[in-house]
Amino acid sequence: SDPKASLVNFRHLVGGIATNSSITDVQIRNTTLTREAAGQLGRALSANHSVQKLCLRNCQFDDSALPVLFLGMQHTNRIRELYILQCDLSDPCHADVVAASVPLLKLRSLCLIDTRLTLAGLRFLAGNIERTPSLAQLNLSINRKVGMPAGIRLLGDVLRSAHLVNLTSVSLSSCSLDPHCVGTLAKALADNPTLTSLNLSGNRFGDEGAAHLRRLLERNRTVKELTVDGCDITQRRQKALRDGLKYNNSLLKSLFSKETSLSIFDAVEKMEELGNAVTGAAKEGVEMARGGGR
Repeated sequence: SDPKASLVNFRHLVGGIATNSSITDVQIRNTTLTREAAGQLGRALSANHSVQKLCLRNCQFDDSALPVLFLGMQHTNRIRELYILQCDLSDPCHADVVAASVPLLKLRSLCLIDTRLTLAGLRFLAGNIERTPSLAQLNLSINRKVGMPAGIRLLGDVLRSAHLVNLTSVSLSSCSLDPHCVGTLAKALADNPTLTSLNLSGNRFGDEGAAHLRRLLERNRTVKELTVDGCDITQRRQKALRDGLKYNNSLLKSLFSKETSLSIFDAVEKMEELGNAVTGAAKEGVEMARGGGR
């Protein structure tokens, strides 16, 4: 299509965003942002006082388009959720400008999925995350550098920080975490008083990694949701994790020890199984009686 015509159409679109007070969510997908278009979008978002979420999915950025976009957004005081999905942030300039925006925008949610973050980019990002006490949700899934020993140490240092007083959810799905990295992460989260949800799905760390998570649940009583789908964990280890989560989600933890609580859970489960068996037998008996009466 004609680039000039596309730019005119884009200008009309972002002009509408600037003045529309009912828009709360802006998503830009499958496009290449030029420097001029990025500047227009940044200014529109800065002028709008209702947009709370910006999502860039599968976008490419010409020249300095991404820095120009975030420069234009610097005066916005409403955007609290930033989602960048399947966009290349391997360029240090791109990664750094996104990282610097995290405390500036006082984000509540930061989601950088499949962005090719480098260790240098992750290091700068980690420092800015630590300076953002408003952050409640962090998703760095499908970033392999995060799963490297150096990457997980950087992230672990941040998760130990006393400044992240609102952080409740962390997702590191498909980051190639090995058992050692899971151990590093578990130690970092052991005394975290706010985290309630941890997603490590798609990391094939097996039972060795699951053992670290089991010890995490023994120390940390705030984690109530742990996602480990596709992690090559045996049924026995999965049950151990379920028991830990069951205890963390139960009111019994304020009344009984963990061992007593789990004994109560087991007794209840056996009673339910017995009840189901009795119900099944009764139904069979009724069916047989009906069949015999015909």
